[in-house]
Amino acid sequence: RITMRNMTIEKYGTYGISSEVTKPSDNTHWLLENLIIRLNHQAGIFACGDDWVVQNCVFQRNLVHGCQINGARVKFEKNICVENELFGSSGYGGAGLLIGPDKTANSCMVRLNEFSRNGHPETGFGCGVYLEGRSHSNTIDNNVINGNSHCGVGFFGSSGNLVINNLITDTGSDKRQGNIGAFVVGHSYEGAPTQSKANLVAHNTVWKCPTPLKVLQPSEPLTPDEQNRFINNIFAEYLFISPIPKNSGVETKDNGWFQTRQDIRLTKENLKGMLDENLGSSHETIRFRGKNPEFSAPDKLDFRLKKVSPLIDMGVEVKEASSDRDGARRPCGKAPDIGAYENCN
Repeated sequence: RITMRNMTIEKYGTYGISSEVTKPSDNTHWLLENLIIRLNHQAGIFACGDDWVVQNCVFQRNLVHGCQINGARVKFEKNICVENELFGSSGYGGAGLLIGPDKTANSCMVRLNEFSRNGHPETGFGCGVYLEGRSHSNTIDNNVINGNSHCGVGFFGSSGNLVINNLITDTGSDKRQGNIGAFVVGHSYEGAPTQSKANLVAHNTVWKCPTPLKVLQPSEPLTPDEQNRFINNIFAEYLFISPIPKNSGVETKDNGWFQTRQDIRLTKENLKGMLDENLGSSHETIRFRGKNPEFSAPDKLDFRLKKVSPLIDMGVEVKEASSDRDGARRPCGKAPDIGAYENCN
């Protein structure tokens, strides 16, 4: 076991910290705590192996990713991943955290972190959390994901992940083309294309992201059990809705869609593909039209619900998300509230 604490690791020509990524089980049980890892010419860490604990670290302005995970059961908690790839374009993309691409990256817990302003604003692919390839069964819980250039959480081949209780704000550009959205669902770009399957995205609050959800045409058909499900999420103050391809492997249910910043009317162009059989009925996107989600203080990033919020008791039970961001049990009322917070007052 290797332990590293209370250090600054900066300005290396390649990685700040590296291990043998093809043999993650030979580099197990590292503990990294209270480190500042910045201004390195590749990733801050490449890559975490089995049973690593990375906590209370800062990953800042590394040229590629802040950190990459290739092992199993990694605990990545209470870290700050900010402005990676910002000081120059890597030509590859800059994520706060990349998990994958191999199936060795599984069963990891990513919790209570901040992923902010990652990605070069013009080139590359800036993402808060990037789930790649054959990685699977990871939990992304209770993080703040803010101001990343292209994507909040991206699923590119990764499957069976649980994404709950996160706040995703001001992420993505106003461009309609490309893989841009608070959430992006696609297939792997590492090796054989592997379609994202059976991911559950529930009880997240998305605010002021230009488009809430971008879905790419799948590389292979998905069975009913393999659908990527979006349930009980809030999508508020977006600019436009990206069309979702038919038979895309994405299902949405009981989310809260609120009017755009630019125009309160949803145009036919915006609605095209959004109200097809993959999404059920028009009830999905229009049931809260003309209403306000009634957040407590959104400009201060406080997205707790006021007592008058139309989102209270409007969700469905998701057993994998039995508590909210504050640890309150769900539901407090007769049904769960939509979004990352349960109103128990």
